[in-house]
Amino acid sequence: MQTIIVHLRPLMPLLVLLCVTLCAGEVAAIPPEAVPPADTQTTRQTPTITVNIAARRLYLYDERAALVKTYPVSVGSSRYRTPIRAQALRTIVWNAWWMPPPSPWAKDDKPTPPGKHNPLGNIKMHLGDSLMIHGTNKPQTIGIEASHGCIRLLTPDAWELARWLQSHSTAPHTEAVFKQYATHRQRSFPVHLEHTIPVDLVYTYVEVIADQLHVHHDIYARIGNKFARIMQTLAEHGHTADGIDQAALRTRLTHAQFRDVVIALADIRRPPPFQQPLASPSIDRSISRGL
Repeated sequence: MQTIIVHLRPLMPLLVLLCVTLCAGEVAAIPPEAVPPADTQTTRQTPTITVNIAARRLYLYDERAALVKTYPVSVGSSRYRTPIRAQALRTIVWNAWWMPPPSPWAKDDKPTPPGKHNPLGNIKMHLGDSLMIHGTNKPQTIGIEASHGCIRLLTPDAWELARWLQSHSTAPHTEAVFKQYATHRQRSFPVHLEHTIPVDLVYTYVEVIADQLHVHHDIYARIGNKFARIMQTLAEHGHTADGIDQAALRTRLTHAQFRDVVIALADIRRPPPFQQPLASPSIDRSISRGL
């Protein structure tokens, strides 16, 4: 054995190189392990709805919280106020019957089938109890506080909203399905969405949107010192009292009776204090020589 090793010693570098080459070939022949791609897709949530009671507007947001559309609505009157709370929507009823709720104001009313006399405008979306988002056969009430607590939309808007929600769910939403709803007006079609749609009923009196101050109508008289609330909201958005022409702001608000007014922030910003420019050295020398 020692004799063989001695004879092979001059060939050892060549043998080592041959071994390394063969091993590398085996490694290259092994297919790489498949690595699943990282899930980089943005987390998708369910669509959401916000109703600002003071603004009498409904805001629809998609799965990525991007604003899709806003709709004017009618909310509950001061006697039958729309509740301020979180609700949930899971059912849409196309060509809905109106069933009088067990309330004193509806004690003389009778069930109404789909049609032009239906107070729901033929479509409703349940929010729990007797609270609903629905169409209306009284379009003149949209934009004011006139309902018995429900959220009214113009009937075409209610159909558009319901169609969008159903189209963003696993419920049937082909063109043929919606055509069936529109063709068979005397037949009700309840649709259950697989995911609950969160609906936030809020009461936001003041908003700052895109360099504009929006002051809505305090329809339920919930805001005590309205001017203080407005100044507080401006401060929360970086517009301090020192930078606001409060006299000009108060004048605009008084003329609008502190309701339903949009004011450009540029119109109420206080101009920066005037600063005397520094005299140049040459001017200083001229003055000195004159003295």
